[in-house]
Amino acid sequence: MKLIDRYLIKSFFLPLFYCLTAFVILFFAYDMTNNLSDFLEEEKTVREITIFYVMRLPEILSITMPFAVLLAILYCLGNLSRTNEIIAMRASGIALTRIIRPYLCCALLIALGTFALSEFCGPIARRKAEEIMPKKASTLTQSISQGQSTTFVTFENSKANRIWNIEGTAEPNKFRNISIRHYKPNSRRIIRQLKADKAEYVDGYGWYFYNVKETIYDADEKPKETYDHKKRNYSIYEETPEMIFSHAIDDEMNMTLSELKHAARTVKKDSSRYFSLRTDLHRRYAMPFACFVFVLLAAPFGIFHTRAGMMKGVLTSIILCLGYFVVAYFLINLAKEGSLNAIIACWTANIVFCGVGIYLVHRMR
Repeated sequence: MKLIDRYLIKSFFLPLFYCLTAFVILFFAYDMTNNLSDFLEEEKTVREITIFYVMRLPEILSITMPFAVLLAILYCLGNLSRTNEIIAMRASGIALTRIIRPYLCCALLIALGTFALSEFCGPIARRKAEEIMPKKASTLTQSISQGQSTTFVTFENSKANRIWNIEGTAEPNKFRNISIRHYKPNSRRIIRQLKADKAEYVDGYGWYFYNVKETIYDADEKPKETYDHKKRNYSIYEETPEMIFSHAIDDEMNMTLSELKHAARTVKKDSSRYFSLRTDLHRRYAMPFACFVFVLLAAPFGIFHTRAGMMKGVLTSIILCLGYFVVAYFLINLAKEGSLNAIIACWTANIVFCGVGIYLVHRMR
């Protein structure tokens, strides 16, 4: 790595750290204000509250990282412009693209790191946080028990190593489109799966499944044995409907990519749940790369070295980045309704605004 690269990267990561720290403190202060009464009502200790917010860190870092990258790149380039270092570098024959190249590389690494954080740490951390302070799911549970609406949920019993996908009906204790996946601890490799068209839970007798297909998998996760049953009672399932629907993974943020893919395979392809799962799956891939796009959008404006030019550039780049999220989530909402392909919806904003950033960089050469 050349000396200039080390110097530019060092000038970027310090303001990035400060921006992230500020965002985290603001989030925790706001969240603590809203949840303080709940903590006191549940009689949570200081240790439990601390662990709760530590478990929220991956989530808030994933959300705020693009904005932190935006502010950091504007600050460090603005500072270099103010001290005339940008002018000195360009006068020495260093092209603008060469100046911003280290920042683009850093942004790409940050995007990959954000993706890894949201995939490998985010869902687990959110579940741990909800064990300390569970979501109030009374509305969901009540709607099922009273037969007010149909609801599809995903529920993981980590102690028994199985994941439920189940849809409620208008009749209490009767369900449909059931899929129960048993997995091996640690590796989470699927070893057995039960699918049923309908199910009924009877107090004192347990679960009755109808039109059952049971599949046993080998070490390579390939089907080894398959059994079909018209009706069967399974005594091994101690989960009750109340347990499933009150602790359901009704938020896709609590699910890993593999769980999203599996849940999408267990629902009808023309259902709203399928569109929502598919969209969130591709959104999980696409959104971290906002960090890379924001550097392209902000870097040209950070080059201005006059006070008026710098302020104008900062405001323009912030407006462009806000426009990125407006376009991205507008298309994502269309995809969740089934009006647009999930891949197109999730990646269009990245492609379009990346093109805008490249154009802006080219204009300022």
